[in-house]
Amino acid sequence: MTKEVIAAIRGLHFSVEDGSDKIETITPAEYFYRGGCHYLMYEDLDEESGQTTKNLLKWKPHLAELTRKGMIDVHMVFEEQKKNVSRYTTPFGSVTVGIDTSKVDMNEEAEKITLSVDYALDINYEQFATCKIDVEISAKDAAC
Repeated sequence: MTKEVIAAIRGLHFSVEDGSDKIETITPAEYFYRGGCHYLMYEDLDEESGQTTKNLLKWKPHLAELTRKGMIDVHMVFEEQKKNVSRYTTPFGSVTVGIDTSKVDMNEEAEKITLSVDYALDINYEQFATCKIDVEISAKDAAC
């Protein structure tokens, strides 16, 4: 896989109170593999404020970590069959998030890598949503 890639990131959150919410981002990114782990770096731009958040997604079999710095600061750990707790900081304040991960699945091909994470999310120790993140990474020249 090349360093310059296109990342398609899809999220689905389902909560009993609010129904489902789908998020999809397709963005240029940088990918590399080092020390037995895959790394994906990309940026999010908040359209309202114009502020950027830098994202680092790191994964290996059964474990993924997402670190966000900027408008949103968080380090989320998705470890199969484990619950991890983190602080999620926004310009409006901080909350405690619990990530109870049921599945971290990865598939690697010559020009495409997919990562799928299923987890339950709680906020301030209250069940909030059932979530799924799907990431598809393609070589930039293969995506044209």
